[in-house]
Amino acid sequence: MMKFKFLVVLVACLFGGLAVSAQEDSPAQPVGGNSAFEEYLQEKMQYPEQAKEMGIEGNVFAVFDVDEEGKLIDITITKGIGAGCDEEALRLLENAPAWQPAMRDGKPVRQRKSTLIRFRLP
Repeated sequence: MMKFKFLVVLVACLFGGLAVSAQEDSPAQPVGGNSAFEEYLQEKMQYPEQAKEMGIEGNVFAVFDVDEEGKLIDITITKGIGAGCDEEALRLLENAPAWQPAMRDGKPVRQRKSTLIRFRLP
């Protein structure tokens, strides 16, 4: 009888754990992962002419929300480098593919995220 009770408790713990993991919270993330997002940025970036002429390189930092549908909204440049790079970073984020929204208790929720966009001359 004792072995049977142990087995029932073990099975309940195992299956209970599976049920909990199905409701697990997760952060918002790019569809295809960070590498896919970086690839999008590299492919779509149009290096500003003014930045090229002035030899401007650096990182543009931005914050944004990923809404419940995965859209990037409320985008703000928090630290820019000027010469058109800030505007290009904003354009890239405004036109970015949808992300997987954050999940809380099995439901999509809005989440604040931050990123940097690298500008390097060829």
